Amino acid sequence: MMGIREEAREAMQIFQSQSGMTLRELALRTKFSYYSMRHLAAGADYGKDGEGIAIAVLALIRDNPTARPENPGRLYETKGTREMDDLLRYCLAGGWGTLYGPAGTQKTHFLSYRAAEAADQPEPWCVLINVPGLLTPTGTLARIAMALGAPYAQSAEGLRRSITLHVRARRTPVVLIFDCAHLLYKCVDSLEAIRRLADVLPVHGRNGIGLVMAGNEQICGLFKERRGNYFEQWRSRIEQKSVHVMGPSKVEAGEMVRGELGENIKPETVDFNVMDSMVRDPVNKRDYVSTRRLFNTIRDYLKDRGQSTGKGRTQ
Repeated sequence: MMGIREEAREAMQIFQSQSGMTLRELALRTKFSYYSMRHLAAGADYGKDGEGIAIAVLALIRDNPTARPENPGRLYETKGTREMDDLLRYCLAGGWGTLYGPAGTQKTHFLSYRAAEAADQPEPWCVLINVPGLLTPTGTLARIAMALGAPYAQSAEGLRRSITLHVRARRTPVVLIFDCAHLLYKCVDSLEAIRRLADVLPVHGRNGIGLVMAGNEQICGLFKERRGNYFEQWRSRIEQKSVHVMGPSKVEAGEMVRGELGENIKPETVDFNVMDSMVRDPVNKRDYVSTRRLFNTIRDYLKDRGQSTGKGRTQ
């Protein structure tokens, strides 16, 4: 049976991973010394106060639950969402794939929605990792550990080992989704850290990791040869499944308008909201319905009439 000190040590590592809290911050919050936290994290024998430290750490974790993925609002089914669901199913079976398209085509909204749904399960089948910009390999692995709830570690190797053990202990596979992955273009070492991690965790035959790299059209150039880096291993896996979304059709956008404003809304109002949401993709010069602009247009329409809607959010 696990003792309270070991329980606190494991809980603390997971809490650190999910919250980003350092040992010094934990020490400050529990009013114990930094060295006591270090001893607890290392599983060392830290004297007669050990049980008190463990109780304080467990109480801190209990009183400060880590945030769960937030449901971004209603998701309207479209041809694009069905294609994205097909991609996620492919990756849940161990595949790697890319998802790309211009801004406002429901990509992030869809991925956030699926991640929030999955978070309600004992073992979420997909986790969303938002890429903020340039990331080091250690920073990349730390974000993966945080998303998965794997125990915290200081080094890249420690994080890799923690993630590997955590995933192999699961009963089900998982899909890692990197949104805005095009921002990793200059982070070759970080991309290789992701590849090596996923390569040692194949889904077939045992639990493992599937990958989705999502972003704008720059995703298409993410794994092209450059500066002596050829990405052969990436391309042999990632190019097998690619989904390009251009947002909802005008008919689908009209259904979204009716879903937000009511079925009895006038046809000319529907047409106005849809046509006012058309934008041109600067890359391929194609016109498409921007769902972000569509919901902003609906919001402005309701604001002008002193109404509000809570069904959909900006996408």
